[in-house]
Amino acid sequence: ATHMGIIQSPDSVALQYKVPLWSEEHWKLLEESFKLLGEIGNNYVVVPVVTRTCFGNEQSMVRWIPDGNGGYTYDFTIFDRYLDLAQKYERLAEVCIYGFEQYAGTIEVSGGKVVFTGGKPMGLKVTQFDPKTNKAEELEGPLYEKADEFRKFWGPMYKEIATKLEKRGLKDAMMLGISGDYGGGGRPSKEAIALFKELLPGAKWVANPHADCRGGDMGGIPIGYNTQYYM
Repeated sequence: ATHMGIIQSPDSVALQYKVPLWSEEHWKLLEESFKLLGEIGNNYVVVPVVTRTCFGNEQSMVRWIPDGNGGYTYDFTIFDRYLDLAQKYERLAEVCIYGFEQYAGTIEVSGGKVVFTGGKPMGLKVTQFDPKTNKAEELEGPLYEKADEFRKFWGPMYKEIATKLEKRGLKDAMMLGISGDYGGGGRPSKEAIALFKELLPGAKWVANPHADCRGGDMGGIPIGYNTQYYM
């Protein structure tokens, strides 16, 4: 049996054809991209909800909109439209909600945490959007260590994502990504694990490690989708 798990990249399409990100021209091209993926039986989609991932995405597919009172509401327009296309042409078995990246801190190694940001811890970054001006800019979220702030910032968004996927019949396909190796820089910290288990209960990891870790787990979260990219 052959499993097709090819990753569709919206940013690559926009760059290749020189069209503005999320413009109508871009969406037409994305539909052609998903048509091709459907023809080869692809059943895997990655939905980044953070920026600066290893895929090089400029924006998150959920956008944060200031509510005027120091908080934020969430704009799921891109998220919904992207999944509409994915479901139109693919029989989705795995939906990777890409909400973990190494730059926000990983496992403790030799008494200290691996930090990828020049020694200064950094929160996960998202896209802040102003509907009046159509201006998109980067917004840094709370650190894992600030659990209450992290819950407040991310909790309502993950709850809405879980609800949306269940309505689409994709509850069992929902997974959290993307973790790497068991050790070194790919493993989430204990603080991150605790928060993800709470905010996205039942979701398994998508893991892209060097070794085969099928049947394993990361900090108690089972690995549900494993791409071994180096042997």
